[in-house]
Amino acid sequence: MDRSVLLYLTVLKVRFSDVWNKQHNVLQPGVTQADANVQQRGVNELRQMFPTFPESTITQLLNAHSGQVDQTALTIAALSEIFHSEEDIVEDSVVLPSEILFDERLSDLHKLVLRSNPWLTNFPLLMPGPDIHHVAANLALEYKGKYCWSTCFDADFLAALMYEGYLPMAEMTKEGPAKFVLLPKMHHQRCILKFEDLHVRKKLRKRSSRFEITCDRAFDEVVQGCLRQHGENWLYPPFISVLKEILERGGINGVRIHSFELWENGTMVAGEMGYSVGGCYTSLSGFYTVKSAVYMSAGSVQCIGTAKLLQQAGAAFWDLGMTLKYKLDLGAHCVPRQAFLGEIWKTRDKQPIELPRERVNVKQLLDSLS
Repeated sequence: MDRSVLLYLTVLKVRFSDVWNKQHNVLQPGVTQADANVQQRGVNELRQMFPTFPESTITQLLNAHSGQVDQTALTIAALSEIFHSEEDIVEDSVVLPSEILFDERLSDLHKLVLRSNPWLTNFPLLMPGPDIHHVAANLALEYKGKYCWSTCFDADFLAALMYEGYLPMAEMTKEGPAKFVLLPKMHHQRCILKFEDLHVRKKLRKRSSRFEITCDRAFDEVVQGCLRQHGENWLYPPFISVLKEILERGGINGVRIHSFELWENGTMVAGEMGYSVGGCYTSLSGFYTVKSAVYMSAGSVQCIGTAKLLQQAGAAFWDLGMTLKYKLDLGAHCVPRQAFLGEIWKTRDKQPIELPRERVNVKQLLDSLS
């Protein structure tokens, strides 16, 4: 399919309610007529800049950027950039669900895995190849589902998916030759924190003086803490191994693995693991130790400490994955998939964030960046 047509079909996805509201001049709750007029002026300005982009998509992206025309323009430009290549790329790295039972590219391993785990036929199969970046980016925009799958736990392959905005995880198969499969996830809605929106409760700020935070000092211990609190869940051995390979190689294609550790009196009481892609940091998993009423706040202190260290390091935003109440309480907000991809594409090629290695008192960190 011609890429300009693909782009047009992709961005034409609009909710019925949005269309109905526009046709019947229904304002969204809490939106005044003056607000609507300002928004429409912004939409008109962006349509002049990007005449091939559907108005409905421009409106959604403008809402995601709180009406900021300049930021929305950067996102639309990033969304368009991938389709401007003149190169004719043959997409050999993906098999769609409708083709998966008959595609000749399936290896014997793939066929055996599907035979034992038919639930995987519902998801696209991703395979490593020279076109994986193009394929993953196109799929993220066009695919209506959330999950893909692969039998490949290769560090370069995983880093390529992270670079394109996928949040990787692993799943144990029911039976068959492959005990685990990779499940790259592309959320419909992604929870992100812009650091100017961070909310720190007064009580938490006061308690934070008890704690120190470090970066990239104890990755293995953080992994073990996550496993103790949550079980293997999706942090299965081959997935952990490939994360450690990326870490030991010092990063791949701008993707770096990180850990954050929170300490009280020399004891690690909370931590989290994740990865950065240029100016974006993505959380994978975290833990906190529950031993007393004081320790109950350790996870919250770790979150605000991590946010401030990322802000200090020049990160653009914190990708928190799925939406949970504690993330919204921090000041995070949800953005649709297209807006999230635009944010990733704007920041992923920026200078990698450089995190401090020394211990920092969390209260002093908060005060220095207030």
